Amino acid sequence: MHAVVGEHPLRLRKTDPKIALPLTEVLEDAVFVSFTVVLEEEAFIARVAFARNDGLLSPATESLWDRGKLARLGDIPLAIPIVASTSVALVSEIKRLVPGSAWVPPRFSLVRGPEGMQGPVILCAPRSDRGLSAMLGEDGELVVGGSVEDLSMGREENILVENAGDIPVVVRIEVGSAEMRAREWANVRPGDVITLGRPVGSSVLLRIGGQEVARGELVDIEGELGVRILEDRT
Repeated sequence: MHAVVGEHPLRLRKTDPKIALPLTEVLEDAVFVSFTVVLEEEAFIARVAFARNDGLLSPATESLWDRGKLARLGDIPLAIPIVASTSVALVSEIKRLVPGSAWVPPRFSLVRGPEGMQGPVILCAPRSDRGLSAMLGEDGELVVGGSVEDLSMGREENILVENAGDIPVVVRIEVGSAEMRAREWANVRPGDVITLGRPVGSSVLLRIGGQEVARGELVDIEGELGVRILEDRT
């Protein structure tokens, strides 16, 4: 991809994952890609639009795993992250998350019980935007729900954050994972109970775009449940 700035061509060869977190927005008639371009130590936000019918770009579609594909994997173990919260943040906010700092998401549905965390969660693969609803019990059991939840950024959130002059990303807070054989996942139905083997405690993982960005612990921050960063993994 290249563009012209003044008389000189600008070529995008690579991006620094610590600075540039690409965002793709697929609409009915166009695809928009936002990213950061660094020129001589100055960062600029770029946004490129592609018409879906111009032959230049075919929007990627998420690979769907059905029960048949899972069953054919047999006894291969699959660990699915347990997502307790998702929220939209700015890249500049994420870069300020260092050990000792705190992150308080606007929506956190878990509560702390005497034997661990409990409440509604979503079982979702690291790079997927869609997951299966579930209810986490304080005794370390997951009751599978019947709805598919969307973890992607809503269009209204995207517009609001773009107007702030920064790049928005979706931050996922994971409180562990559920592991079973692939053929067992293929047989999961609403109402089934998955035993984690231990209650979910305070250790959490922050993930953006499939990548781990930080590890921390759940803490009470002025009456709200938040995350104290213990390890920066960017």
